[in-house]
Amino acid sequence: MINEEKNTGNMLYRLVGGFSYFSIKQRLFAGAVLIGLIFSLGLTSAAHTQHTLEASLHAVAALTLLPQAEAIVADALIQVSSGAQRLYLIGGAGFLLLLLLTMSGFYILTHPLGRCVKAMQEFANNGDLGCRMPVRGKNEFTELADAFNNFVGRMSQIVDLVNASSGTLVAESQRLTDITGLNRERAGNQNERVQEVTVSVQAMNETLSRIEALTSDAATKAKMVRDEADRGSLIVENTVGAINEVAAQVESANQAIGELKAASERIGNIVVLIGGITDQTNLLALNAAIEAARAGEYGRGFAVVANEVRALSQEVAEQNARIGHQIKELQSATNKGVDIISSAFEKAHNSVDVAAQAGTALIAITEAAEEISGMNAHIADAMVGNRKQTRRVDDNLDRIVALSTETMGIADETSAMGNEFKVLAQQLGSLVSQFLGGERQSPVSEVEQRSNKGTESVFGNGAELF
Repeated sequence: MINEEKNTGNMLYRLVGGFSYFSIKQRLFAGAVLIGLIFSLGLTSAAHTQHTLEASLHAVAALTLLPQAEAIVADALIQVSSGAQRLYLIGGAGFLLLLLLTMSGFYILTHPLGRCVKAMQEFANNGDLGCRMPVRGKNEFTELADAFNNFVGRMSQIVDLVNASSGTLVAESQRLTDITGLNRERAGNQNERVQEVTVSVQAMNETLSRIEALTSDAATKAKMVRDEADRGSLIVENTVGAINEVAAQVESANQAIGELKAASERIGNIVVLIGGITDQTNLLALNAAIEAARAGEYGRGFAVVANEVRALSQEVAEQNARIGHQIKELQSATNKGVDIISSAFEKAHNSVDVAAQAGTALIAITEAAEEISGMNAHIADAMVGNRKQTRRVDDNLDRIVALSTETMGIADETSAMGNEFKVLAQQLGSLVSQFLGGERQSPVSEVEQRSNKGTESVFGNGAELF
């Protein structure tokens, strides 16, 4: 009996141990089959016992008529007792087997489920992504453990990625804050410089207005100069005509004075000739007086005549001397007049040349005045265009100032958003660090260092722009 119980226990242990390699459905199906077999055996034993009892009762009833009834009844009682023992044994074995199967099924169900619950509690409480469930056998709990391990591994990869991303987000948000600060500073500098340019443009606009006014005055003065030059050119033309007439008259006077000089020279020659004649007459009268004196009384009348002739010749000589002196004065005055008229004629010709040059200069002045007037007109048109352009530049500068102010506001908003991103990333990093455990460290600090270096390089390169 003891050996049979040991063999039965070994078989049950092997059977229960072998159940760990079956699925839960297979285990439940096997348990149901075993329970059915046990109940079938119990029912068979009960039927056999009932049949035995019925046979025994029939035998007892038959044996009451026989002398060996007691022996037969005793034998029947023994068989009934043996059948009852078998029935009890089979019922007890079935009960033990059912209890063992129930405990085994409970253990098989609760032990893996407990491991799953424990692993999930560790994961939920500690956030340890290094926890894993043991994979044993091949059943639904094995699949659950494998799925849980895959889930935790996937979560570990996601957490690592989120950790790296949170570190990068912290660094980039800090970099964004720094860059937006730099952009705001640059926008402020740009705004200041644009305002300076605006002041310069306004000053240039005022200067252009003054230049336009001066250009208008210059155009008016140039028109006046052109009108005066035209008037002066007309006067010069009239003057040249008058000088030409004077030159012609001077030339005529020069010719007349030349003729007068020639006539005075001829008169001088005649006076010289008359002087010679009077000298000869005086000499002849002197000789006649000498001869009359020699003739005495006879020559007295001739002497009187000779004296008269001599006196007349002396008077003629005196008058001739006076005429010669006057002729010399006339010739001297005529020579002076000739020199003066020649000088006047030369000056008249020079005046004509100067007047012609003055006319040419006035014509050049007129042309220059016209060119200046045209240039002033072009300058005035250019000034109008420049004023329009300066107005456009002023309007564009106002727009740039407005855009710079808007850019500064956007930079402030972006900086605030960057700070919010940084706070959110730090919170995300602190949450992720709870799942990392002690072996892995968050790479936020390393990423921040790289970002700070990158930001410093950006600042270093961007500082040259302003």
